[in-house]
Amino acid sequence: MARRRDFAEEAQERTEQIRSALKAEVRRKDFRQSELEALLGRSHGYFSHLFGGRLALTMEGVLEVLLTIGSDPAEFFTSVLRPEGKAKSAPSTEEEIEAIVLRTLKRHGFPRSKDVTTPSE
Repeated sequence: MARRRDFAEEAQERTEQIRSALKAEVRRKDFRQSELEALLGRSHGYFSHLFGGRLALTMEGVLEVLLTIGSDPAEFFTSVLRPEGKAKSAPSTEEEIEAIVLRTLKRHGFPRSKDVTTPSE
């Protein structure tokens, strides 16, 4: 039973890493929260609640924000979920980046959809 608790704690820590990194990415791209709320049809204060941890962070929500602000989801997840102590060398091809993101998502319980297509398809 202790092992399950460790996974839950790690998942919560990783979620907070993603939440914090997403907030930083929004700032880095010079978007205001109110601007994102308008673009995505969210209510006033939505992103304050999301970034403050009072709303659940979903994969769909993260991807929606990243695509709206013009950030590459593969680069974002690769940088955020890189194992500690690993060098920051970037994968050399788009396929390598995609493979890293898909492995990371699968490792954290997000199975690949049958409907997902890759650039080579």
